[in-house]
Amino acid sequence: MHKNDGMTVAVEKKVLLMRTIDFFEHFTPEELSATSQMSHWLKYANGDTIIREGDRGSSFWVILKGAVWVIKRGVTRSEDRVLATIPTGECFGEMSIISGGLRTADIVANSEVFLFKIDGFMLNSAADSLQLKFFKRFAEVLVKRLNKTSQGVLAASRKS
Repeated sequence: MHKNDGMTVAVEKKVLLMRTIDFFEHFTPEELSATSQMSHWLKYANGDTIIREGDRGSSFWVILKGAVWVIKRGVTRSEDRVLATIPTGECFGEMSIISGGLRTADIVANSEVFLFKIDGFMLNSAADSLQLKFFKRFAEVLVKRLNKTSQGVLAASRKS
């Protein structure tokens, strides 16, 4: 009788879940397997702060289940603003991977959240073709967010 080791089973289960997530829709099974092996799978409770504005960061996350708020902190708590809600299947933290800069907002779980975290160092150590696939997805995400922001600014300017 052949018995799978725990690592193989864990990777297979992760790959099956990753195949259901929009962020990974164009990844091959081999790329998903490689990605799952360089990731951490984490769980956060409702209200947990995952990223703090101003912190250094070199990781990004993909939401496997749940959603998070993007919060721009004000001088006082009453001035805090929720800029966006990021749902299951989307990513966050990609801007620090690309720019190497500080985190630009807080990310807070708005429900129980299951996340897939990849450190930038691990991503930079991956095969060039896999890195290219991630950076292409980051570009697509950023363009989508920029378009949404532009539409919001245009709508707000029409109201004034």
